[in-house]
Amino acid sequence: MATEISQRDTAGAIESRKAKRGSLRVSQRRFVWSVLFPCISFYLLFRYYPFIEAFNISLRKYSIVVPDKPFVGFENYVNIMKSSVFRISIGNTFYYAIVTTLVGLVVALAVALMMHSIPRLTNFYRAIFFLPQITNAIAVAMVWSWLYQPVYGLFNQILQMFGLPSIGWLTSPKWAMPSLMLMGIWGGIGMSIIVLMAGLSGIPRVYHEACMIDGGNRWHVFWHITLPLLQPTITFILVTGFMGAFNVFSAVFIMTHGGPLNRTRVLAYHIYQRAFVDLKMGEASAMAFVLFLLVLIITIFQMRVLQTRWEY
Repeated sequence: MATEISQRDTAGAIESRKAKRGSLRVSQRRFVWSVLFPCISFYLLFRYYPFIEAFNISLRKYSIVVPDKPFVGFENYVNIMKSSVFRISIGNTFYYAIVTTLVGLVVALAVALMMHSIPRLTNFYRAIFFLPQITNAIAVAMVWSWLYQPVYGLFNQILQMFGLPSIGWLTSPKWAMPSLMLMGIWGGIGMSIIVLMAGLSGIPRVYHEACMIDGGNRWHVFWHITLPLLQPTITFILVTGFMGAFNVFSAVFIMTHGGPLNRTRVLAYHIYQRAFVDLKMGEASAMAFVLFLLVLIITIFQMRVLQTRWEY
């Protein structure tokens, strides 16, 4: 009799524990879904729905002033591929992205190495170089427009002090794109310097000391120790730098409007022009998808080429 009672008590305790465990799992599921639901809703509403709708627009002859929006398939893609201006904008975008990213990386690496060797006022220098990154892009473009002003601009005033002729920085087909690149490099190296200094801080000094003991000089330390161990950081800077450079818009919109002679017409500005000036929303959406594919392919290529097995 006592044995049967103890067995019943044991069975009841097990069932109660199972019930508590089941109710706990239900409450955990409710909590997880209550946290995930706003995030999923945000992505569905503000990311995936606009993406799908933009692709739908790219398949139609779409204009905001015409009610009828017939389906034309891939006609918009064919039209933009035939456009010489579209091909010029792609070439300008690649030119801008390659030069600003690579030159910016070299300059940022040189500055980061110099700052890393200076123990004092490091945080102050970081803040100085990072200031352009947190400054409004339109305000920066307007200030640089004044610096490039052909008569009273600071750069031409300096040239005149040395007896050199003035340069039409933003009006000359030869100098317009390099002028935008100079501003882009100046504005982008701050983040690269911060990231590179973080990477340099993570390299143990014992590696440098071992190289010096084995007879290496500073160049050997940089080439065989610092640069290989910085490769993950450099890969991150290159990938994010190309992504940002391919989306350059505000500087072109404020300073050159794509001119002169389409020398600074990049793809993002050309998309804006076709959508909101020419009112060709279908072609603009098709260009946006081409831009998306270009950035995706370049990013995958960079990750494949620059990846290194630094962990074993």
